[in-house]
Amino acid sequence: MSVISVPSPTRIGTTLGELRAQIAAFRAKGEKLELECYKRRAAQSHAQEQATSQNIAATEQLRAGLAEQQLRALAHATHRFQARHDRIQKAQSNGQRRATQQIDQLAGREIFGYQKGTLEAEKRRDTALANAQERLATMTATIAQGNDEWLKAETALRASFGVFGRFRHWLSHEYPWPTADVTPDEDELIQKVRTVLPELGAAAQTMRRRFLPTLFRLVPVWLLVLGVGAGWLAAVYGLPLIHRSGIPWPLAGQLTAGALVLFASFKGLAQYQNRTLAQKTAKSLSDVRYWLAGAAEKAEARSQIEIGRIQTEYQATLRRINEQWANCKETAIRSKSEAVQRITRKLIRANARNERLQQFALARIEHQYQLATMAAEQQIGQR
Repeated sequence: MSVISVPSPTRIGTTLGELRAQIAAFRAKGEKLELECYKRRAAQSHAQEQATSQNIAATEQLRAGLAEQQLRALAHATHRFQARHDRIQKAQSNGQRRATQQIDQLAGREIFGYQKGTLEAEKRRDTALANAQERLATMTATIAQGNDEWLKAETALRASFGVFGRFRHWLSHEYPWPTADVTPDEDELIQKVRTVLPELGAAAQTMRRRFLPTLFRLVPVWLLVLGVGAGWLAAVYGLPLIHRSGIPWPLAGQLTAGALVLFASFKGLAQYQNRTLAQKTAKSLSDVRYWLAGAAEKAEARSQIEIGRIQTEYQATLRRINEQWANCKETAIRSKSEAVQRITRKLIRANARNERLQQFALARIEHQYQLATMAAEQQIGQR
């Protein structure tokens, strides 16, 4: 069995003092370590705060740069959108103006054609009216000349045939000769007048060249009767007065009666010889009068009909031109409206496409901004 030794109190006290000294050293060393750890933690915290501040500043700076880039991109997109919008509006205005100008030019050319057609129609009308008036004036002058020649022929015929009472009666206007045929037109009637008038003049000349009519024209009946009566008185009563034997009045009466009978016989013979010529000439003179009157009526009627036809054709032409002009105006108005509607539809489509492009550009800018922001945050987070 072993023996346990008991230390002495002095040793125990020394040991306890050493232990107390070691405990105090350990405590001081622990406090020093704690102080160093606190300082280290404070330095780390300050470094972290500085890094955080730097990261926050860098993040804010990066975000500001990204925001500025986004604003520039947005401004550029807006500018492009407004430029496209202005170009669309300008193209719409120019297109509408060109379409309107083209329609107006086409309408102007058609209006010029209508105006030209109206002027030509008026010119044709005036020319046709002038020709109709000239034809009427020419025909009137021809008829007037024919009337003058007819009056001259009538005067000559009355002078040639008027020695016989029956012939004078035939030449009068009141004699009921059959009405001449006036159914042909005025030109044919005038041609007949021109054919017959020389025949009337020839008939007057023929009558003047015949002996008996010339004799009775130069010696009127009353003068011949007066001469026979004077001869009878001279034979019965005048001869005894100059101491000559007179003719007994019965013989003088017989001679006078014989002279009168001979005169009547010659006059009857002259009428018989010229009866056919007188009838034909008187009938021809009456026909000429009717032909001239008929030609005047037909010329006036033809002139009125021609003038009416010319005016009717002119009015029909004007109505046709006015209808064409009205259709042209309606077509121009309709074309302008269709052009405006077509250009407006194009404008709407162009604006819609511009809006889509603008929305796509804005979405792309926003997407790029978000991607850049996320990339910047990841980069900052990796620091």
